[in-house]
Amino acid sequence: MTREEFAKAVHWPKIFWFTAMLNPAAFLPQLYSILTTGKVEGISVPMFALFIVIQLSFMYQGYLQRSVQQMLSMGISAFLTAAIIAATLFYS
Repeated sequence: MTREEFAKAVHWPKIFWFTAMLNPAAFLPQLYSILTTGKVEGISVPMFALFIVIQLSFMYQGYLQRSVQQMLSMGISAFLTAAIIAATLFYS
């Protein structure tokens, strides 16, 4: 079985869309917590800055591969990460 046949058999495009949206969803609880409590203890701005670099790199890779799922996932994640950094700096 080839990679393409396997991907078709397991309905990979549907799985990839779902998992691609899990990535930005993973950042929402952190942002919500900061915005509702104003507590930023333990939030590492350098770590989230590194996340943005990674996310933008993978977003560009998605652009090169014409992968809408990857571009959206990483773009939304980078936006949420920037919001986390901004909120952290605002409340610290």
